[in-house]
Amino acid sequence: MLVNMTPKRVIDFHGHLCPELVIGSKICEYAQQFLPGRSFCVVAENCTSAVDAIQVLLGVTFGNQRLKVFDFGKHVYTFLWRSDKGIKLSLKNLSYGAEDEYRELSRKIISSKATFDDMVDYQRLLDKRVMFLLQLNVKDMFHLEEVKCEHIFTELPALYNTCHDCHQKVLVDRGIEYHGSFYCIPCFKRKSTEATLRNIQ
Repeated sequence: MLVNMTPKRVIDFHGHLCPELVIGSKICEYAQQFLPGRSFCVVAENCTSAVDAIQVLLGVTFGNQRLKVFDFGKHVYTFLWRSDKGIKLSLKNLSYGAEDEYRELSRKIISSKATFDDMVDYQRLLDKRVMFLLQLNVKDMFHLEEVKCEHIFTELPALYNTCHDCHQKVLVDRGIEYHGSFYCIPCFKRKSTEATLRNIQ
């Protein structure tokens, strides 16, 4: 299985084993060769199951604010630490085989047209991909690039203000100051839209 990993913890957290979960676990395996203890943060460029593996295995989470996600749909992960250093790992183009069949079954599932046999075939292909990924060396899976670290993000104190419109508490760094009042993002968007509509009419 994975070196110095506990795959069961990852699977229990996520709920099942899938290719993206293996990719996330392998990312952690590779990154741990470079990371300096626990003083680092991660930028992930997708919202796939891989992010669950990163949270469990590396301890960087949304809650401790050491994990940022920009959902560009790419298996690209940047690891940053305090010594102005960082690395970026990006998934190489891997050939799993049966690509056309996988895409067709995926389309059927997305459009709710998959039969029971289609689901069985899809699971067979997923299992095949999982085994393929588990057997790969991490250096054969990812491109490694050194990057410059301008700053890292750490957990900040939770300071709140009250939104002028909905009167709900909002984290200060997630609110918007506008004409002397403080707004949460949904209220500000609604106010901005209403102002635009008034100008159009």
